[in-house]
Amino acid sequence: AALWTTGQTLNIYSMIGLVLLIGLVAKNSILLVDLTNQRRAGGMAIDDALRDACPIRMRPVLMTSATVVLALAPAALGFGAGSETNQPLSIAVIGGMISSTLLTLVVVPAVYSLVESALADHPAITDCAVFGVTDDRLGQRVVAAVVLAAGAAAPTADELRAHVARTLDATAGPREIHVVDELPRRGIGKVDRRELTARFDAGG
Repeated sequence: AALWTTGQTLNIYSMIGLVLLIGLVAKNSILLVDLTNQRRAGGMAIDDALRDACPIRMRPVLMTSATVVLALAPAALGFGAGSETNQPLSIAVIGGMISSTLLTLVVVPAVYSLVESALADHPAITDCAVFGVTDDRLGQRVVAAVVLAAGAAAPTADELRAHVARTLDATAGPREIHVVDELPRRGIGKVDRRELTARFDAGG
């Protein structure tokens, strides 16, 4: 679309720009998805992990995109020697970076949430979280808390374990799974694991 708007054609130079663009776009998406997976491995649910990872990764993604756009702007405007070859390459990269930045920050998290939730969801489970509690006899142990939908058929113990394993992607599987009415939250929807830990440490 950027090439058509500026009257350029899809030639060998603009194709080279598209190859460059593929690497930049993939890198931005990997930054976001990798941090989300790390948060899930730490015990966060899918949406909680995205809420935590997206603001953190937004700054490096925007800085990378802005740097590329500003660096190629003179060539895209036709300044300097060799503008006939540099201009289509620069326009292709700038147009692609602007659109791909929006895709990375908006579409990638939405698709990630939809796909991962569809793979992990059990219809009766509306939310879950994993956290660590201290046990005098067993030491530190991993516990999962799940919230069930009102009126839905209760899942079996195996279904609960499978759902927690897929949804949280935790490095250590929970020794216990408890059903709770709701998960305590703080900030922008993040699960308050301190309150959960205190509740179960106290035998709640």
